[in-house]
Amino acid sequence: MPKNIALHKGYKLGEYSISKKLSTGGFSLVYLAYTKDGSPVAIKEFFPNHLHLRQSGQWINFINSREKQRFLTGLKAFKDETEIVMQLKHNNIIEIIDFFEANGTAYIVMPYEYGMTLSKYIATRKVINEQELFTISEGIFSAVQVFHDNNIIHLDLKPGNIWLRPDKEALILDFGTARIINDPIKSNHPPMHTPGYAAPEQHKEFFLPHRVGVWTDYYGLGTTLYALIEKKPPPPSMGLLNIGTPATIVSKRSGQLNADFLEMIETLLQLEWDKRKKINLKDMIGKLKQFKVAPKASLVTDFLNKEIKLSYCRYKEEVLNKS
Repeated sequence: MPKNIALHKGYKLGEYSISKKLSTGGFSLVYLAYTKDGSPVAIKEFFPNHLHLRQSGQWINFINSREKQRFLTGLKAFKDETEIVMQLKHNNIIEIIDFFEANGTAYIVMPYEYGMTLSKYIATRKVINEQELFTISEGIFSAVQVFHDNNIIHLDLKPGNIWLRPDKEALILDFGTARIINDPIKSNHPPMHTPGYAAPEQHKEFFLPHRVGVWTDYYGLGTTLYALIEKKPPPPSMGLLNIGTPATIVSKRSGQLNADFLEMIETLLQLEWDKRKKINLKDMIGKLKQFKVAPKASLVTDFLNKEIKLSYCRYKEEVLNKS
């Protein structure tokens, strides 16, 4: 089959002008484009590249009706994803500023964000310091809490789906697997997942509708934090479940990182869905805030103590000189 092509530089997509392709995913292409006033935006095109889609021009093409039906099913999911994201207004969740259909497919327009994916950040850093870990983690946790408050579960939390701004604020990008809790259609099917980052209940051999819930995202949070520290995800959860041994990090990093933070990760990595069901994510976010504040408060206290001692020494010196 001929190779699929992206929209070319300079192509006018509605009121946007395509500059270049930024990335290719399994089901989408992402472009850098500019508005009429020259503002940069990111445009995500629904483009499942395993299908026969575009070899010339701009329009999507199909070689048979089965291929077209698969595309239309995916396109509906893409639109559903858009509706989900548009509900979620939060600093750590990507904003959608426009949505439209053209060329036989659909497009999401988002602000262009400077930074890199969390997966790239992990690959380029030898060591991520503790305060960066807390800042990144708090942003991801806060975004996930917003999903859950809006009756939505993400189901594919991983470094590749998270963007990291220059100030280390995390931004959730991709919602292709997200679903409404207790969705009458989707809830009866195992969600798509990424091996290593997925909870046991996401796998076909362990899936039952009642096992999947907000706690499934908790496992994804745990694997993402594990990858931040270890630079790789833990072993696939079904393999761990079969041997009855969850992933551990406390023993590996004891004395190197905040003990409570490491315990938090292991709590999220519990293999039993009903144990994760007892987790209170808001409490964990509160702890992360405390982890971030405590060192700063300590630094301020140390500074003040030094200033007080220095002032006292100056005072003694003045008194002695006068006497």
